[in-house]
Amino acid sequence: MQQSKIVKRGRMEAVWTAEILKRQASNGFWQLILRKIFFQLIGTFSTIILARVLFPKAFGDFAILVFLIEFLAFLPSQGLSGAIIQKKSKLSDREASTIFWGINLASILIVLLIFIFAPVIAAFYKDISDGAFLIRLISVAVLAINIRSVPCAILERQFKYSRLAAIEILEIFLTQTVSIILAFSGFGVFSLFAGYLTGKIFAAFAFFVSVNNFLSLKFSFSKIKQFLPFALNFQIYHLTYSISGSVAPVYIGAVLGSTYVGYLTWAGGVGLIPWSMSELIGRVALPVFSRVQKDKRLFARVLERAFDFLAMVTFPLCTLIFVFAPELTEIVYSRQWLPAVGALRLFVVLGALQSSIFLCTTALLGMGYVKYVRNITLFSGAAFWIFALILIPKLGFWAQPLAWILSTAFLIPTIFKVKKVIKVSYWRSLFVYLLLSMTAVIPVYFLVTVTGLFSLFLVVSLSLLIYLGLLFIFRRENLRFVWNQWVSVFDSTRAFQFVIKMLR
Repeated sequence: MQQSKIVKRGRMEAVWTAEILKRQASNGFWQLILRKIFFQLIGTFSTIILARVLFPKAFGDFAILVFLIEFLAFLPSQGLSGAIIQKKSKLSDREASTIFWGINLASILIVLLIFIFAPVIAAFYKDISDGAFLIRLISVAVLAINIRSVPCAILERQFKYSRLAAIEILEIFLTQTVSIILAFSGFGVFSLFAGYLTGKIFAAFAFFVSVNNFLSLKFSFSKIKQFLPFALNFQIYHLTYSISGSVAPVYIGAVLGSTYVGYLTWAGGVGLIPWSMSELIGRVALPVFSRVQKDKRLFARVLERAFDFLAMVTFPLCTLIFVFAPELTEIVYSRQWLPAVGALRLFVVLGALQSSIFLCTTALLGMGYVKYVRNITLFSGAAFWIFALILIPKLGFWAQPLAWILSTAFLIPTIFKVKKVIKVSYWRSLFVYLLLSMTAVIPVYFLVTVTGLFSLFLVVSLSLLIYLGLLFIFRRENLRFVWNQWVSVFDSTRAFQFVIKMLR
């Protein structure tokens, strides 16, 4: 039997055997699942409260400025962080330190530019009150985001997801707690910005101190050069998604106003919940794919399991939100959000499509096909803007997710690219879980009338029970595999220790 040993190679690295890689990836994934459960509980509960206290315009103002700040913040860091995770050989302290200083020196320059040009940006968005002040205030987040970027990448590279999850759960808890307290105290949109900054500053400090001393005052450009080929292409890939998402805060915010951005922000936040599962899987999958890319059979087995689990979880959620969208909106979030129900349903369709494709792009990135992914996402992003500029003036704000759906069709070749490189089963899992989800949810919708919160809870619970029963009948082996993986992390002898580790 292969020995379960981790051979140390300096402070930053270890050599992972196949057995340990599998265990660490599995544990890391389920740790992130636990994180996602906490995230969703905190996020959903706080969004319901804030959606009843604040108006759509407040969410729109916040979404516009947060998009601007995060877009600028990720310019110097996202590509290099991805390159750290993807790097196949040892990562040295000098390399990590050089990247950290490079990113944060660029961040200081960005903050100074934001302070200078804040009045110009505020003039572009006349609908936002005290725009220049809020822009300068939230610019601090640029530094906070980038101070954490290298430590986060190191923790992901080392599969230390329990530490990542614990900090991120505390971050969202602080963010939403501060926002809710200030919102009830009458601070309006400022409560969202204050909560956001509180969470980002806390997380920056927590991530920085959570990684062993990697920082030094030495800087070597030659150390950063080797990361640039992957980093630049990876950066372009993520910028394309950011630019696609900029239609709401940039175009709709300037043309239609903050209220419609608020509608889209809310609809996207609820409708894309299933998509977040694919991002979670991709987060664990990228370092795994990078390390097993030479073993095609192992790669295919990992990818098939990921596809299967993703479809098993996302399709019933998508079906539930799509079918019960009006009832969910009015009962849980209040009637003021009903104009966004059409956009909500379109975001659900988008989430189902994107989650199916996102894992393919992650697999291609793990195998080193970064230029292919860059090119096809650039093409899709350009198509999205063309569709948006044509459809939004004619159909209104809800045409934004429609344009995104249409442009997603241009990413379908990534599926065939993966199937060509790796012999992997794909379509059968998607079809089976979609059919089981529709069979579980649609009959319940027609048989039970939703009149209040209790009846909504009843139909959701009944639909999920029917779905689990169908899984037990038709996909028993897959269900058993997921259960065994869960038990392997949360068995009776380790559950308490794991919770304590999460809270440290």
